[in-house]
Amino acid sequence: MSGPSKTVASDPVVADVAEASLAEGGSAVDAVLGGFLTAAALEPGVLLGPVGAMVAGLGAGTRVFDGRTLQAGRGAKRPRGLRPGDAVPPAARAAVPRALGVLPLLHAYGATKTLAALGRLGRTRAKKESKGDPTLEARLRFMEAFSRRGPGLLASGDVMRPLVQRAGPVAGGLLTEEDLADARPVDEAALFSPFQGETELATTPWSPPEAGRPARIVVAADVGGIVAALAYVPDPDGVDVPELGLKLTRDGEPIRRGVPRVTPGEIRPAALPIAVLRRPDGWHAALGVTSAERIEGPAADGAATVGAWLSRWLTPGAVGFGATTHKRRVSVTRVD
Repeated sequence: MSGPSKTVASDPVVADVAEASLAEGGSAVDAVLGGFLTAAALEPGVLLGPVGAMVAGLGAGTRVFDGRTLQAGRGAKRPRGLRPGDAVPPAARAAVPRALGVLPLLHAYGATKTLAALGRLGRTRAKKESKGDPTLEARLRFMEAFSRRGPGLLASGDVMRPLVQRAGPVAGGLLTEEDLADARPVDEAALFSPFQGETELATTPWSPPEAGRPARIVVAADVGGIVAALAYVPDPDGVDVPELGLKLTRDGEPIRRGVPRVTPGEIRPAALPIAVLRRPDGWHAALGVTSAERIEGPAADGAATVGAWLSRWLTPGAVGFGATTHKRRVSVTRVD
């Protein structure tokens, strides 16, 4: 990749569009948003799944954006629940998405392009890459509507109805209109801790599930001194919503007889293995791993280098990505 700004991602098509966002004068935040919206246009199981992001840089502070899914069932009576040995309908595991809401939050933290413009880049690339995908047309219509109407689209009747029909009580699920009307993401200041020498580390403060799907990653840095990392966890076998060309991810917990119910609205665990490092001289790095584990701090005995520390999280098949910026010099790294 050429130019002073750099981005890298676990999906080469996502990386290409993220880099194009930077090449057209965008920031690191534009890059990760453009990359994610491309992934969402390419695959039905991305846009309604868990998303997390971190942004850091000189004069910008560091923030964490939480778009994990929620347990469904707000405003509904507890059903009798599944008995031991009962088959679990896919709809019973459907979770409430918050990604649509987290995108504008992240966008407000340093983006220079509109979400509509970033979405157009992704939709254009998806049309080239996804020929023959029967769900593509409906998905692109949904994403275009999102670019015009924002996250409130999720609570509109023409979107609520198919989601509840496919994952609500009639389908054996828990999803309600109240769930969709009240699915608000959050962002917060990141907490740094000592890492090595003068280097400090901040990770996502959330525990991953005991067993989960691996995350995909896009990270970027720009010559303005900003780094960004975004993780998303698609579910290719999620609950189909063909009217929208999308899938709800299976991150919810079904109700079982004799087992305490997971509270509706409770955040569902997801592996979002991203982190940020910084030094007092202005050096910043955004890191991500294609893993189902959370990135944590160095072991008690310490790691000789950042690369050695990162390699601890490279489980079989995982890849680590890093983007750094210092004194207007930008670099990206891939570690297998």
